[in-house]
Amino acid sequence: MSETGLNYAVNVALDQLMTAIQNERIPDQSGRESGINYSLTSMGIRSVIRPTVTISFAEAGVTGSVQNLGASVHGNWGYSKKILFATLRDSGSFDVSVRGVSATVSIALGVDASGRPTVSLTSCNANVGSVDVDFHGGWSWLYNLVTRFLERPIGNKLTSLICSTLDGAVNTQLPDQLKSLKVRIPIEDLVELDYRLVSPPVFSDNEFITSYKGEFFWAGQNTEAPFLPSVIPSVPASKMVTLVLSDYVTNTLGYVIERYGTQFTSYIMTKQDLPEDSRDFLEISGVPDVPDGSLEFHMRLTDAPRLQTTPGIASGILAGQIGLKVRQTNGSLFDVLLINMKLTVKLTVDLAGNKVVGIVSSIDFAKNVTGAASSMIPSQALDQLITMALDEFIIPKLNDIGAKGFDIPTVSGVTFSSADISIEQGYIAISTDLSYSP
Repeated sequence: MSETGLNYAVNVALDQLMTAIQNERIPDQSGRESGINYSLTSMGIRSVIRPTVTISFAEAGVTGSVQNLGASVHGNWGYSKKILFATLRDSGSFDVSVRGVSATVSIALGVDASGRPTVSLTSCNANVGSVDVDFHGGWSWLYNLVTRFLERPIGNKLTSLICSTLDGAVNTQLPDQLKSLKVRIPIEDLVELDYRLVSPPVFSDNEFITSYKGEFFWAGQNTEAPFLPSVIPSVPASKMVTLVLSDYVTNTLGYVIERYGTQFTSYIMTKQDLPEDSRDFLEISGVPDVPDGSLEFHMRLTDAPRLQTTPGIASGILAGQIGLKVRQTNGSLFDVLLINMKLTVKLTVDLAGNKVVGIVSSIDFAKNVTGAASSMIPSQALDQLITMALDEFIIPKLNDIGAKGFDIPTVSGVTFSSADISIEQGYIAISTDLSYSP
């Protein structure tokens, strides 16, 4: 993420916070102090001055600066004090205005042994520019003569309260929440994506980089893929956010599907899978030593499907077998051919909203044919059969999967804008700006 992207995210969050706290009610306060019973009721924030917030990157984290925050609070006051046989009472309303609040904080970011992020507040400096207190009603004219003696202590208290509150939030509350952060995402109750951090974030002058495991596991399994990810070179952050997806991620998905997802690795294609006007193409008769009937393609993967990216090109590699069989009129099957296939599927990768999608642009195949009828069916006729199966069934199925794509995790309301996709050696990079609409 670039410094521009982080500042955009922070300022969007600040806008939401400003809207949320406008007219926010403050809980009533009451108590007894030095023999005086007091109450502060019906308190609410009347106005908020939006501060200027900037974020910059440091060696091991971020530094945030907040300037010129202000707010005004209105409420009711009342007190009573017993003096001998009489009780002194008074009540009215008050207005408190705070202006010129500023703070500079530094936060270190890291990673724990479980791959979850860690945060710690390493420094905090705060200042309150001015505090104005005005009482109304009762003996307020008298109290207002001494408010100047209250305003400085209130400002000092607020100054220390800012940093103590941040310290509790960043060093205690947030770490407790991060300890329960899920580092595996279940998908369709079949597989899980492990996205734990594998190293601490790396910071430079204008960007920070986070690296994730990015490996798929079959649900309930922890068997690592029998191959390692390749090293991804540094990709400059040309826009607010740059996402880099290595071949390793999709190839681990192919590995677990081929190993555990047997329901996805085989399929029998019959004439019922074809458009009605193409079904007669699979009817066969008059072939020597082959009974009449309807051709079926008994397909199965023999190796894990994998993605291979080279500059400008994304290819899916599939290896499998097609058992060409004839379904006879009596329902029995006759084995005609066994075709060992290798498909190279060229893909066009694009971004649809916040989703990466793909469409098949071309398919090349290589085949090796064995079986009793391998010498009886001309190679050209067999290529026509395979091409028909690809065009009428396999490519549409692949395009259906590609159109569903996969969603890039984002915060609700955040969309990508002016996105660019770059296909490189071993990875796909998506550079995008962000826009937010609640």
